Amino acid sequence: MKLKLAKRFNMSAEKVKSLLKQILGDVPGMVIMGTVTELNHQDRTCDISPEDGGADVLDVRLRPLVDGKDTGLNLTPAKGAHVVVLMIDENDGLLISCTELETFQVKVGQHQAKLDKEGWCFNSGDNGGLVNWPSLVEELNKTNSFVQAIAEALTQFVPVFGDGGAALKTFATTKLGAHQLGSFDGLEDSKVKH
Repeated sequence: MKLKLAKRFNMSAEKVKSLLKQILGDVPGMVIMGTVTELNHQDRTCDISPEDGGADVLDVRLRPLVDGKDTGLNLTPAKGAHVVVLMIDENDGLLISCTELETFQVKVGQHQAKLDKEGWCFNSGDNGGLVNWPSLVEELNKTNSFVQAIAEALTQFVPVFGDGGAALKTFATTKLGAHQLGSFDGLEDSKVKH
């Protein structure tokens, strides 16, 4: 906006800024576009080199509050990413957007999700990866078919007199007849997809 006004009224950007400050008063919300030069993961800050060639903006906040908590939305830009920073005052900036992320993390209550170059991790990740449901069903169907074939072979076996087959058929019918084939309906958690 300042550059458009400057061109339209044939003024420098600094003159337009000065006039806007006279009209609007002291407005701290200045936006700076730049590139991430350094990251401080522990303090959750980064340093920015502005596109306009101005002095580096140091210790730009990655979270609105410096409270040591990890709740809410946490974006960590990648080094070298192009970013937009909102200046809260003359010295403090807040990251509001970036072109490339190192991590994206959200924590709500006891639940959290993190995305990085390794992929998604929900909560602690102690349960391993999510099930690829279509492949699991396909493989379980193969197993069910095999077990059903065994059950049918044993129960349909026609014993030959004197070979002990009658006892085998009675045993198989008794042992396998009480079992059912697995049903996998309703086991997919449709709220979590990958």
